[in-house]
Amino acid sequence: MMYDTTSGELTHTATPGTLAADIDQATVEIGATTASVINIGNAGSTTTINGTLASPAVISGSITADDSMSITTATGDGNAISIGPAGTNTFVNLTADSIRFFGPITNTITAQGGITGDLKGSVVGDDSTVLIDSVSSKIVGDVESTNIHGQAFKADTIVNNTGTTLDLTAAGFLNIFGGNDDPGVSNIQMDKQGINHIELKTEPGNPTDPTDFARVAINAAAGEGDVRIGTPTSTRNQIVEIFNAEVEGTLIGSAQGAHTGTFTGEVTGSVYGDDSSQIIDGVAGKVVGPISKIVGDVQQISAPGEISLDTLITEITTTGTDAYTLADGVVGQVKIILAADVSGGTGTVTPTTVSGGTTLTFDAVGESITLIYTSVGWMRTAGAAGVLA
Repeated sequence: MMYDTTSGELTHTATPGTLAADIDQATVEIGATTASVINIGNAGSTTTINGTLASPAVISGSITADDSMSITTATGDGNAISIGPAGTNTFVNLTADSIRFFGPITNTITAQGGITGDLKGSVVGDDSTVLIDSVSSKIVGDVESTNIHGQAFKADTIVNNTGTTLDLTAAGFLNIFGGNDDPGVSNIQMDKQGINHIELKTEPGNPTDPTDFARVAINAAAGEGDVRIGTPTSTRNQIVEIFNAEVEGTLIGSAQGAHTGTFTGEVTGSVYGDDSSQIIDGVAGKVVGPISKIVGDVQQISAPGEISLDTLITEITTTGTDAYTLADGVVGQVKIILAADVSGGTGTVTPTTVSGGTTLTFDAVGESITLIYTSVGWMRTAGAAGVLA
């Protein structure tokens, strides 16, 4: 093959020649239309191509760069580089220590084999709603799942996405803290719509075993705060119902409404009737309302002894000439003494302090005396018999 430097043509001769000059033409065609293989260079040579390489043909084999390689397009609008093998069961393999993407990925990525490693960055929904905020390192979108496990959850609202019941399960205690950012204040509000009810319920592991009990405790520790049930001012006639309750401690305040059952223990305070009239004055410590019937305790004493101040009535039965004593009472106290049986002899009662005499004598069955304690001692107010001397 010979090159004519004047005309710039390559001619082929039977004798192979050497191409020693540059090929400097506007268009250079290498290879006939029937050529099947064209070899340029060899394994030990370097082929340099300057300018734009237009290659509509198929490239077989590997393209190896001795350093870095960049594939770019000319400057323009809408330019693109496509890598896509034709045929079936095709693959694009990218292998490197790091694979970097500059710019957004606009199409969907289908990771059938999964993603191994860390995923860094925010996650945004199809409607541009931020689901995971990578800057603040938290989930800010809705979370819908059958089960959620973790160390801490922070959310404005937790709802059941598939039903009406929300189950919170803990192997130990279930702690709900309200107002955690304000020490000393804890607000937990449930059923704020006011159309249902709040139920705290627990049951033992073996409900048929009476000794296996379960307990709902509110402020169980000694140093905890007060417990308020109900509302101080009711405009809707709210009712607080307590069943099978045992109250320990002191009940303070006003109990309004009817009570069915029995109070066991001390009641401190005043008592009013349905018409708001006062029956018991808790401040003065006395009954001020009308009394339709008085039933007093009765002491039955036989043989000499002490007349009780803790009972309203004392019945004496003599076994001989018996002597009895009566200590001082409190101002306003009433005492009734009667002779139930004096067949054994006369009974004589000697009060510590008495007005109008020193002793009371009973010598007949049915004799009685009614005394009231005053500032000057016991004073007789009535009596069917009984001698005060």
